[in-house]
Amino acid sequence: MIKKYADARGVKAYKLRDYKTIEINDKGVEGYCSYLYTDEFVFSDTGEETYYTSRVHLQFFRKAGDYCFTATYEDDGSFRDFYIDITDGIGLTEDNVPYHNDLYLDMIVRSKDDFEVLDEDELEDAFHKNEITKEQFNRAYEILNFLKSSFLSNIDRYKELADKYYKFLQK
Repeated sequence: MIKKYADARGVKAYKLRDYKTIEINDKGVEGYCSYLYTDEFVFSDTGEETYYTSRVHLQFFRKAGDYCFTATYEDDGSFRDFYIDITDGIGLTEDNVPYHNDLYLDMIVRSKDDFEVLDEDELEDAFHKNEITKEQFNRAYEILNFLKSSFLSNIDRYKELADKYYKFLQK
């Protein structure tokens, strides 16, 4: 299992411009909200840098630990999408940076009716390589099925929450 950090440590495609984290308990989300402003380098299939763009990733690390979600905003402030990581717990580093234990299975949500599931092959590979247990494998799909109903049916609430903290943390 891989740890993914709110400050994007170890992500080579990001050049960090700004980062901050606060603790929240709002609209049913208890945990941490991290503001990550980056220049992102986009690479071609051959590995050559093709262009870069600036984006804000507003990451919500839920203390429940079953999933984390990221609202992505373009440099002009327009909302792009939600990226949801199915997780096996969260934690804080010694320097108070939130992280989650990634269970590989992800979902991108653009709207209630426009979403896609990602990385099922990575979840399968992790299971076959004994990187995760059968229980974790099954739990990842249970969480995914929950998200397909709960997150999608409450997407407006999540968008309001994200917009609120986007404005607050941009200051």
